[in-house]
Amino acid sequence: MSESTPEQFGKYELLKRLAFGGMAEIFLARLRGEGGFSKQLVVKRILPQFGEDPQFVKMFIDEAVLAAHINHPNVVQIYDFGSTDKVYFIAMEYVDGADLREIIKNQRTNDASLSFAEVAAIGEGVAAGLASAHAAVDADGTHLQIVHRDVSPHNVMIGRSGDVKVMDFGIARAEVRATKTATGTIKGKVAYMAPEHGAGERADGRSDQFSLGAVIWECLAGERLYGGDSELEVLRNVLDCRTRPIEAVRPDVPGELAAIVGKMLESDPANRFDSMAQVRDALARFRYTLGPDGAIDLG
Repeated sequence: MSESTPEQFGKYELLKRLAFGGMAEIFLARLRGEGGFSKQLVVKRILPQFGEDPQFVKMFIDEAVLAAHINHPNVVQIYDFGSTDKVYFIAMEYVDGADLREIIKNQRTNDASLSFAEVAAIGEGVAAGLASAHAAVDADGTHLQIVHRDVSPHNVMIGRSGDVKVMDFGIARAEVRATKTATGTIKGKVAYMAPEHGAGERADGRSDQFSLGAVIWECLAGERLYGGDSELEVLRNVLDCRTRPIEAVRPDVPGELAAIVGKMLESDPANRFDSMAQVRDALARFRYTLGPDGAIDLG
């Protein structure tokens, strides 16, 4: 498949495969309509080998149903869900930009670093999106208790226009999921886990907050929060919450920003911010203290 000969998948033209792995593949796609209408979006479809597995199909459906309940400018939006030739797919918003993992890697390669205002703005956007997810309700007004559980640089998109988007609620926990995670089962990227999450305890919004704190810490330090040469060693560090104050790595980090990150990375969830909305507001207040330097364009 190439851009000159796109694969037709139902009403979508699949232009280019963007990612492959897990139980699905992701494509840059185009939807054509009458009168010259054309829109680029992303199509995520389940891999053929998982299409006959009821458990994987339920997980895929759960992801679509869950994400559809979240309507916020800082969350990648779901446009369509269904099946074509018995292959399930999700059509979602296309963000023209790069994920935060690529940006951090590029900064490191060029021996550069994001400004404090840029880091705060990214954290603010992610916190706003997650606050909306944590507060989401269904059509009857029932709180869905959504927890992302995989907040990491890989799942944060920065658009060319400067928008910050949280994506991939594939392993999110919520009361509406048909597939439930067994107690003691760990899902997510170990390097960004809160201690209680790594221990297999029930994660909540404060666990997502810790993970965002680890992401912000990495943006500032240029390296991951947890050390370790193997995933097992990293997990041990997670369980023991062997974190380092950001000012020990970057002494020039402003005290207010260091305090925000430190509070997000508290080992006891009770000592963190009460909600992601509070994190968003704290980061916004910090940017305000920077004066004109706090008004930046991430694009």
